[in-house]
Amino acid sequence: MSNLTKRLLTALVGIPIVGGLTYLGSWWFAGLVVVLVLGAQKEFYDMVGLKGRHLFIGLMLGIVVVLRLEIQRQFEWMLLLSLIGLITYDTFDGKSTDNWQKLSWMVAGLVYPAWMFSFALHLRSYVISSDSYLGFLLIVGLLLIVWVTDSLAYFTGKAFGKRPLAPAISPKKTWEGSLGGFAGALVAAILFKLFLFSLFSWQDAIACAIIGGIGGQVGDLVESRLKRLFGVKDSGNVLPGHGGVLDRIDGLILIMPLYYFYFKYWGSFSLYDFYN
Repeated sequence: MSNLTKRLLTALVGIPIVGGLTYLGSWWFAGLVVVLVLGAQKEFYDMVGLKGRHLFIGLMLGIVVVLRLEIQRQFEWMLLLSLIGLITYDTFDGKSTDNWQKLSWMVAGLVYPAWMFSFALHLRSYVISSDSYLGFLLIVGLLLIVWVTDSLAYFTGKAFGKRPLAPAISPKKTWEGSLGGFAGALVAAILFKLFLFSLFSWQDAIACAIIGGIGGQVGDLVESRLKRLFGVKDSGNVLPGHGGVLDRIDGLILIMPLYYFYFKYWGSFSLYDFYN
């Protein structure tokens, strides 16, 4: 079975699941985001060689980071105190000379991917004009822009790519593929505005195309750089044809906070906190 066939089969199974949980929203979507973050975070920790108590506490704190607006404050404080306790223990533990390095990698995993990707949950949780279905459409549109960018960059690069984009990081990526991906993002954003989401202004469409079309490709290069640094081909193998969870959502990690802050402060429509 070819790698492309595996990718398509995985997509046929995964897209309905992701779409269904996104549509249901609330704790269904929160659960999806937690699973994706923990999968990506575990793969990140595996790449950097993090094990033992630092791995366990890092993953537990990753859940706190994702659900920071939803969980009870007592649970949040309990885990934050465990982090303080770990720092204190590492400070006075004379048996290991690399505790602080492990602690640094653990905290890095709380930022990338946990904190950055968690904004997907907050984009879905914030509803527009108190209509949760519009929140669902917004997430679908943003995901489509990124996925179209990724697909068009791949096929355009394969067909026309000649000039390397970042040969030291990802030799197969080309300027032609990158421009094709950005063009796909622009078309996807325009079609989304015209046919699915009338609240989108032209400013919103262009801003989302820039964020998704450029930021998504930068996010992919960030993960490629990490894999090259640690000598791995894929972050994992849980998704046939796609590699690991981190391989699949790398383009989304960087741009979810950018999308969130754009719509919160500069978008043409208001976002309302679903939880208040």
